Amino acid sequence: MADNSSMLPLEFPAPPEMYGPEENWRGKTDGSQRRKLQNRLNQRVLRKRRAARQEEAASAAGVESQSQLQRMTHGAEEARYVELIWSTLDIADCQTQSEPLPAPTSCLMGRPGSRDVLTRAVLAAHGRYRMCQPDLSQFVDVLRFNVFYAFAHNARILGFNDDWLKDESVSPLCKQRPHPQSQSQSQSQAMSADVPWNMKPTELQLAVEHHPWVDFFPCPRMRDNFLRRVRDHGEDAAFEDALCADIVDGASARTPDDVCLVTWGKPWELSGWEVTENFLKKWPWLLEGCTELIASSNNWREARDLQALNLVEEVN
Repeated sequence: MADNSSMLPLEFPAPPEMYGPEENWRGKTDGSQRRKLQNRLNQRVLRKRRAARQEEAASAAGVESQSQLQRMTHGAEEARYVELIWSTLDIADCQTQSEPLPAPTSCLMGRPGSRDVLTRAVLAAHGRYRMCQPDLSQFVDVLRFNVFYAFAHNARILGFNDDWLKDESVSPLCKQRPHPQSQSQSQSQAMSADVPWNMKPTELQLAVEHHPWVDFFPCPRMRDNFLRRVRDHGEDAAFEDALCADIVDGASARTPDDVCLVTWGKPWELSGWEVTENFLKKWPWLLEGCTELIASSNNWREARDLQALNLVEEVN
């Protein structure tokens, strides 16, 4: 008797690109059906290859965008702001945004409402950044957080503790502040050698009672413009709450037009700061005589092909 095993149908290996056994053209005797299936699978392979090339190109573009974002945001070799921002958030401990978010150290953030908003925003930006897909719509929040970071950094330079975050705080630099005179003297002596010249207190800072956050502006003339108005016309004339909201309240800015200050470099260096057109329109008196700050702002604006800001004429 003949061996019937030789009559069993041959097993044809399935092409790796097929989705089901019905797409296996191997073993088909109908030439038209074979060509139809082959064409379908070939087109599928081409689409996959094209998608892979596009993904590779997008990844390369994402890395370049990431590099550009780093260059814009860092501004200076040692000012690695994006990494510093996200490292302060302890993101690794945060599983989902529905869970309680890790609160950054108080010396890096402002009021709780602002802290929560900025924390969530920067967490979202961090996720996009890690995927090499930075989102410019989140860049505003990163800019605002940079200002928070810069002010907090300058607070540490001046030797301030976390009390500067309290609404009722008074600058320890002010000699009129109700604290032991020895404390004020020792702090001034300690900062004389290490604090950059433009961060050292002016006579008005020593004489006029004010909130500590005013001391963090890297422009001495700007600090004096504010304190001079407080001295001559009272706190209400300086609109401190509104100014604080524009500059320090990270929860207030929702569009690029809302941003008033941008820091691109080291927090204490005036050349790394930019005032926006919005800031110039809202607070012209604060910028009177701030030629270096305007020059720095125009340098950054020129790099983005924006029209230069005109310095407000000094009022005598």
